[in-house]
Amino acid sequence: MAEEGLKLGDEVEIENCRTARFRDILGNVARIHGDFEGASILFEESLALYQEAGDEWGIARSLLQLGRVAVGRGDHERAIELYEEGLSLSRKSGYAAMLPLYLIDLGYEFLLQGDHGRAAALNEEALALYRERGRRGNRVAGLGEHAQTALNNLGWVELARGDYERAQGLYVESLELSKELGDKLVAAKSIEGLACVAGTREAESAAKLFGAARMLREAVGYYYTPIESAMREPYLVRARSRLGEVAWEAAFDDGQVLTSEEAIEYALQSKEPTTTLSTTPEPQQSVVLTRREQEVAALVARGLSNRQIASTLSISEHTAATHVRRILKKLGFKSRAQIGTWLAGRQDRTL
Repeated sequence: MAEEGLKLGDEVEIENCRTARFRDILGNVARIHGDFEGASILFEESLALYQEAGDEWGIARSLLQLGRVAVGRGDHERAIELYEEGLSLSRKSGYAAMLPLYLIDLGYEFLLQGDHGRAAALNEEALALYRERGRRGNRVAGLGEHAQTALNNLGWVELARGDYERAQGLYVESLELSKELGDKLVAAKSIEGLACVAGTREAESAAKLFGAARMLREAVGYYYTPIESAMREPYLVRARSRLGEVAWEAAFDDGQVLTSEEAIEYALQSKEPTTTLSTTPEPQQSVVLTRREQEVAALVARGLSNRQIASTLSISEHTAATHVRRILKKLGFKSRAQIGTWLAGRQDRTL
């Protein structure tokens, strides 16, 4: 539709804010698909049109998008320059919708740089704006559509400061709002934050949460930049060191085979310290596993990962993961460990 709009604009020789908006749309598509060069060209063109028309709202919008392109390219210094310019313009012009977006994006850049004070101040300001808007009854759950991002960013600030309880509360709030809004990307980031917190006390749960977070990120096609990965790596390494390699891979695979809804529910459930993950409920007597599922279940009980199961049975890793997911669903279990306990019980009854 945007391409058709630009074509019609060319036919009647129109170069105005409307055609600039079409370029914004196409630029967003390019950026999402990783075409940062194409996105940059389109946003620069729209910026020039907005500047020519004296449209400050459009200028602020283009600066935000150009900042996000700079982030995609790994040029965080340039991104901060663009965000600060757009933030100043938004404050001066009173653009209520644009202001919190700048606060969140700029705050995230400071978070990645380790400037937790400025990161917290900017995200808290954004959250306050959304809460004020929510009190007027304009938004979902009393907050704004991007408030879950501010909550998640604040979670990472508190995690870095060592306040795990506060961090967990912020991640949970962000995840609950992400669930309501259907935002899988921020949900994945919040689940990973909860994994980092869990790793300080219970490594198996952390592994499953890390696996669930990766599944969600891959589902939406989002991959961390090196600086984002570096922020999370110490927590993952710490949790992984507390489990044996086989146990870590098994728990991690448990997380990866969850559906999006199951991953979110598991993460919200894991916030409760009284949750017992090792409890094995008795499945319905009518449950019947296929021959292949029985083979897979036996290998799961031996502690093999999906990759090892795939190699043993000469099937793809994806097929192995699908079998494990179906087994868990049929038996009503949450973890691979429960499959092993169940099989052991069946063998005892047979003997």
